[in-house]
Amino acid sequence: MRSYLTELFFGIIRVCLKVIPHNRTGDRLITFLRFVKTHKRLPNNKLSYLDVLYRLKSSDEIMDPLRVFVTDKELAKLFIAATVGPQYPVPTIAVLSSRDEVDAYDFPATCCIKPTHSCNQVILRKDGEEIDKERIKAWLDFNYYTHSREANYRYLEPKIIVEPLLFNSKSVFDYKYFCYAGKPRAIQVDVDRRGDWIVGLFRADWTEQRLSSEYEMGNGAISKPANLAEMLRAAEKLCKQFPTIRIDMYSDGETFYVGELTNCPGSGLTTIRDKDTEEAFSELLYGEHS
Repeated sequence: MRSYLTELFFGIIRVCLKVIPHNRTGDRLITFLRFVKTHKRLPNNKLSYLDVLYRLKSSDEIMDPLRVFVTDKELAKLFIAATVGPQYPVPTIAVLSSRDEVDAYDFPATCCIKPTHSCNQVILRKDGEEIDKERIKAWLDFNYYTHSREANYRYLEPKIIVEPLLFNSKSVFDYKYFCYAGKPRAIQVDVDRRGDWIVGLFRADWTEQRLSSEYEMGNGAISKPANLAEMLRAAEKLCKQFPTIRIDMYSDGETFYVGELTNCPGSGLTTIRDKDTEEAFSELLYGEHS
């Protein structure tokens, strides 16, 4: 009986997700239903990672004009340049705003191509590899808000941004600085996301954290970058105006670029393997404030 009721409940949720209107009331209801469906519990008021993201996504904070501004991958570069310096945003080669512009544009033989108004879509081109322009044009018709109900995406102008392939590599070290109360609290390092995907998790002082993960952990194989202190200073400056945010950077150990400011990582639906891991990660981020 319990299993039947559970399946019935989740079936009702699936139907609701398709018919709930696209407004803030609907956004909050869907955010609640998706949280329950994904995490198998109700959200609460504790200072825990998943619940902090839930409150951000379901509150008016997600519509703060600065959060909306930095959600746009082109406009975020203006904020990054003004806050930490013009050498730190990833350089822009071109911005394309229509299907005709995509058709007419001669993409560089080596470059990175992605939508400015969406998430989890990217083409890394090297040595003149064939690219799918139909896929790129389709990005212009996609509203990430209708998929994720992250309201900060709702009114973004659809654009395609072309950038250089950083460090001439498809596999760069991706440093994600989880920030809270004006300070970087934890650093996740992703290596080779399109291959073996090794993940390292560290305190800001580079003490490695051995939390369970669905990916292969670094096991000490990820060395402390020589420019860590410089990256931490930049992350601290960038996060000052946000109660919580993630600052994403790329570095080869000497040079670094700020790629994005991520308001709600994983749309607040990232699965954490178990309760102990969630509590340990939350303690890492918020321990002195709880």
